[in-house]
Amino acid sequence: MKRKIVDMFMMLIQELLTTLNPSNNHKKILCENLTLRGCFGALEALEEGESEQDAIIHSLIGKIAEVDLEIARMVENDVVMSLLKLA
Repeated sequence: MKRKIVDMFMMLIQELLTTLNPSNNHKKILCENLTLRGCFGALEALEEGESEQDAIIHSLIGKIAEVDLEIARMVENDVVMSLLKLA
């Protein structure tokens, strides 16, 4: 399970870097806001009993939402939910 959180963290960074328009000023800020600390937060939430989905949404997606709520919703719907359904 922990590996899945780390993999999701890496996928989110990659998704933000590749799908956002290069002229989007939020791109760098979003990636900077999505730090290893957020990844550790998801791992801690998982250890405290949250489901993988909730841990990812409450920590990693939450960090994106601090900068841009619209992009956070897009990433949650397009990336996180689809990947979690595959698991």
